[in-house]
Amino acid sequence: MHGYYIATPPNSDMASPLRQPAALQPARRSLRAPSSPHRLSTPRRRGRTVPTIAEDGQGLFQTSARGRSKSGRSPTSSPLDKRVYVTLAWHKAGTQLMRNTMRWIWDLLDAREACRYDGYGVDLISHGFWEQDCPEHPDVKIRFNNHANQTFLPALRADTASSGGFKGVMTLRDPLEMVISSYCYHHRGAEPKNPISVGMVELGPKEGVPEMAKRMAPIIRDMFEVFQVAKPEVYVSHFERMTGSSSGFNQTVKEILDFLFGDEVSDHFKRRALDAAAHEDLNRGEDGFSFSFHSEADNQVNHTSDDQELNEARSYLSLVDQELLEELLHFQKALGYPPTAVKKLSWLLPALALSAVTFTAAAAEQLWQAAGEFCKDQHQHGPGLFQTSLARRHARSKPENPLDKRVYVTCTSHKAGSQLLRNTMRWILDLLGAREGCRYDHMGQEFLTHGVWDQECSEHPANVRFHNHISGKALLELRAETAQTGGFRGVMTIRNPLEMVISSYCYHHRGAEPWNSISDGMASMHPKDGVPEMARRMLPVVYNMVQAYQVTKPEVYVSRFERMTGSSTGFNQTVQEMLDFLFGNEVSDNFKRRALDAAVHEDLNRGEFGYSFTDHTNDVNHTSDEQEMDEARSYLSLVDKDLMAHYKEMQKALGYSTE
Repeated sequence: MHGYYIATPPNSDMASPLRQPAALQPARRSLRAPSSPHRLSTPRRRGRTVPTIAEDGQGLFQTSARGRSKSGRSPTSSPLDKRVYVTLAWHKAGTQLMRNTMRWIWDLLDAREACRYDGYGVDLISHGFWEQDCPEHPDVKIRFNNHANQTFLPALRADTASSGGFKGVMTLRDPLEMVISSYCYHHRGAEPKNPISVGMVELGPKEGVPEMAKRMAPIIRDMFEVFQVAKPEVYVSHFERMTGSSSGFNQTVKEILDFLFGDEVSDHFKRRALDAAAHEDLNRGEDGFSFSFHSEADNQVNHTSDDQELNEARSYLSLVDQELLEELLHFQKALGYPPTAVKKLSWLLPALALSAVTFTAAAAEQLWQAAGEFCKDQHQHGPGLFQTSLARRHARSKPENPLDKRVYVTCTSHKAGSQLLRNTMRWILDLLGAREGCRYDHMGQEFLTHGVWDQECSEHPANVRFHNHISGKALLELRAETAQTGGFRGVMTIRNPLEMVISSYCYHHRGAEPWNSISDGMASMHPKDGVPEMARRMLPVVYNMVQAYQVTKPEVYVSRFERMTGSSTGFNQTVQEMLDFLFGNEVSDNFKRRALDAAVHEDLNRGEFGYSFTDHTNDVNHTSDEQEMDEARSYLSLVDKDLMAHYKEMQKALGYSTE
């Protein structure tokens, strides 16, 4: 028999109706996994440890509801296993827009490995490895080329001919608009180490636009030459169509999904992918990877311009070298764009002769003052970030991020729906641009998609926190800690205590978390012995959950696992209440709608495209069907009577039926 010491937090405000089982007091045993041997094998990314899902089953959920949703269906192979997929982009042609649109799709397909050519370009998947160099990792199926040239596609075609071939997407933009966009961007000081940017900050548009045309010409030639050999494997997207309207954006994404995957994915998946990708649409909110709350925190440069600024820069296109301008106009026509009416600046020449001191540094600065105010940025993620007058027209002064005002904590307990709640919150935190978080006792896997999440809260008390073994004592300590600094808000998950016992037995009986002491010997135990024993081992977990539940008000919203998994209506209503509770009117209704749209990927009753569902290599199955659960439940009658009495008390305290 395993014994555990159950500590009641020494606080007079915490009145508990529960009796501490005396027989369980003497021994104390940790539920924590030994950290060293396990963590040594974890991959590294961005200088931090990134655990796989199998590393931390403490939060992974199982439920008969999910079992039902999967019954009768055998998992299909992922399209990502069949062929190479490549995203092609060029500087200032909408790289950020295309890459981040595809990123939502890859995330839904649970892409965990990707590569890029020549080390260029930032994240193209949210999880796993993305910064590998493709020539060094030729087996990687998801690839990104930020500077493709005319030799790239023929070489890729030959390399993949015997292994499934490839499919891809590429982005085009009006060549002359790329020149203007690039001048605005680099004139503001973006990417100072990029050779294309050298000296551009000091150049007014009179000198800067013609010079930028020369520097952008090789990039535009490469884009044009790749376009000529794109068929039949590559879908061509036009930046102008994707940014011109939500209808154009939607139609482009639908065509991309049909082109890349055909009937290899369901219509339901395509609908989910479109819902997710819409976060990048410039005409609907600003909640995507391309433009979220974190821009100012990252000290980023604005990438948007209004029509007046762009028009002023365009007026200097007539000063571009005539031969080069004709080449760019040829590309423009060949790519299907209407010709740009390049106006001669005849008014400028007399003005230049008016004074012997014309265009001294001071005079030039004054004359070109408007141009120096170009294109205020929202992001700086490197080559490919887009700018457009639409973005400026739709830009709003950004509200203060709620994450800067107070501590936010997600509270879970083993087998009470930890995975479900944490991953639901993960979508919300991503939309808020969360880049730093911490966890207590280094327990629980990643709960932020970006930035640093695996810091220890006692050493790095970040405003976003995750507690995988919540207790009343922990909440009381957090209340005291944050009382003078904005307080805290949180969400917590609870579940019927006896269902937690059954869930835990099924989970560990399958061999999950062999390093966890709660799992000792459970794989070989028949439910006749395993269920009563698991009831003893789970008692401290459930007890701490109940103690925490009793002190949640007023800072913590309590979510019931049964409500979130019982129906899509229950899931939706829970998430809506969470958003209102956590943020009130500090975020817009549009943000809340986007957050719900994103969070529904975790709903067990609607597709299985969230972080909680995906199948991972060497991962243990975390789901049970009704037959498995019912068989285990039939042995609850063998649980020690005194112990069962404690469980009944805890059921009652949480509001569950004791029948």
